[in-house]
Amino acid sequence: MLTNAFKYAFRETENGKLTVETREVDDRLLLYIQDNGPGLPEDFDPMQSEQFGMELVRSLATKLKAELKLKNEGGLGFSLLISNYKKV
Repeated sequence: MLTNAFKYAFRETENGKLTVETREVDDRLLLYIQDNGPGLPEDFDPMQSEQFGMELVRSLATKLKAELKLKNEGGLGFSLLISNYKKV
């Protein structure tokens, strides 16, 4: 997710911003990544996309038994809400 953000989000701006956040939410771990780039085209369905990056993200979510959500406003935001994780 970070690689794609650096590769695609900031092509047309010099003021790119990337936010990475982790925190606990109701005994689950939230990983949230957002950029302030152009986002995805409106007709793009990330859950049906066969592009390698999206397949990789969906596969990761499945392996982690995580809930995957996307926000396509003011950039692109991905969140993974992971239920079974261990604190270290």
